[in-house]
Amino acid sequence: MSDVRVINGSLQAPKAGDRGIATQADIGPGDRITVLLVNSILPEWCVHYPASAARIDGNLENVARVYSQHLSGRGLTIGDIRSGHAKALERDSEFAPRPAEFLELCQVAARQRGKPTSQARIISPAAVRMIAESRLWCAGQPTTDEAVTQEAARVAAEHRAQGVEITGGNW
Repeated sequence: MSDVRVINGSLQAPKAGDRGIATQADIGPGDRITVLLVNSILPEWCVHYPASAARIDGNLENVARVYSQHLSGRGLTIGDIRSGHAKALERDSEFAPRPAEFLELCQVAARQRGKPTSQARIISPAAVRMIAESRLWCAGQPTTDEAVTQEAARVAAEHRAQGVEITGGNW
């Protein structure tokens, strides 16, 4: 399937000499989702969900618009939609997910995106010291070496209580 682009609100195949999909400046957020659906997700669904292939492939633009309407304006990133697509492919079904089902899969991905990864649960002693110094400065307290060290100990204790690992030496 060739790449498409949105021109004046409708999906169009590129003409000879065109470079493919329009730039992000040329298309709105809902159109970006539609182009992603047409170029990537829906063609893969035609292969993965043979029972839905005729409905999708025979009416690609309208199917893409329906899904796009469900997904647009929900705060989802393209990454969330791609993750929702991956979750959809993991389902044990011969039918493509309905728009509302696909929206839910994408929203699950968005909620998981908001959770910190294990790498995000690590902080350096330098960061602990900067947090401590910032707290003292914002509170109008002196930022002497001794005061910063004492505040850094409190900051480190708070982070450790939240399950954050402090790597490296002393602050």
